[in-house]
Amino acid sequence: MEKNKKIILGIIIAIIAIVGVIAVIGIISEDKTPHVSMGGKTYYVGDKLVYQDLDNKSMLEADVIAIEGKYLWSRIPENNKTVYWDTEKEQGWTINNTNT
Repeated sequence: MEKNKKIILGIIIAIIAIVGVIAVIGIISEDKTPHVSMGGKTYYVGDKLVYQDLDNKSMLEADVIAIEGKYLWSRIPENNKTVYWDTEKEQGWTINNTNT
């Protein structure tokens, strides 16, 4: 009887250890880099974002400069305009025209 209790206790400890190792691996391998998905693509700060300007129907390329939650900010190098994106609605708005 005592031997059976030790075997059962050993199995329980082994299961707890395996679950713990799996949890630690999951935490370590989790991608903590801010990123967001929009239009079927995943963007990170520093990526290029290509989109169509609805005002003049031209294609623009912008640099992703910030990501916070579901929002993304990009800057168009040619005219230094910053665009604020709601990635759930897949819509962007020009929020300023900076001189920097």
